[in-house]
Amino acid sequence: MLTAFVLDDERPAVQRLVRLLEATGRVELAGSATDPEQALAFLARHPVDVLFLDIQMPGLTGFQVIERLERDVPVVFTTAFDRYALNAFEVNSVDYLLKPIVPSALLSMVEQKITAVRAPRQWRRKRVATVIPAYVDESPARILDISYGGMRVEIDRAVADIPGSFEMNFPTSRLAVQFEVAWKSRRDEEVWLCGGRVATPNPVAAAVWRGLVDAIS
Repeated sequence: MLTAFVLDDERPAVQRLVRLLEATGRVELAGSATDPEQALAFLARHPVDVLFLDIQMPGLTGFQVIERLERDVPVVFTTAFDRYALNAFEVNSVDYLLKPIVPSALLSMVEQKITAVRAPRQWRRKRVATVIPAYVDESPARILDISYGGMRVEIDRAVADIPGSFEMNFPTSRLAVQFEVAWKSRRDEEVWLCGGRVATPNPVAAAVWRGLVDAIS
């Protein structure tokens, strides 16, 4: 059984998805909301196995909700985005369901999440309280949280957009890794917030990266 939370600003969309989830017989609904702030308050107090999350909402977008999650919650976007946007999701391995949601696709996603929950957790995300010197080109980057598989990072960069993949350098560790962006949003005109996966170029770099993560208490 999977515990789930549904967030969508449209009440009929929430009600339909809740009905579909209950019809699978594999999901226990922890709660639902149409207000992102209400959802964040609930999720800060109650762990769930998966968050079904709309993207285009007033107040906070789905990506902004992810930024503010206090727990490491697996997310499935429920989206009416066009095929171009979905291709970007696929490149970055972001889970999504296309609206209107098809029951068979939902059941398949639920089964995937049940398998993931039952599997041993590969990585534990760690909050970073101390400064880890890091740069993207010449731009300073601040690591907010980190795991063996990825991180969440702020980048001081006054540019129109951030590429889907780029090199990040850690001069203190003499390490360079490839950062594959899963999601991104603007903090302000000069700062980007990104979350994604880390790829190391060789076994030596992988060992250095794991050592850097292990050093975070």
